[in-house]
Amino acid sequence: MNNAQGQKLGYVPHVDNAAASYLLDAGHVLNAEIVTLRESRDPWKRIEFTIFLMI
Repeated sequence: MNNAQGQKLGYVPHVDNAAASYLLDAGHVLNAEIVTLRESRDPWKRIEFTIFLMI
């Protein structure tokens, strides 16, 4: 996942990316929106986001 400036923010964990991977492989465009930012020692719990299929 990259921000509008192309900086890498992270990626969708493998266990959660089956649908997104399928759509990207099929040539679809996806966008993501950050829903929540949290302070956490665990980096996997800092960002909650939603993925949208662009049609």
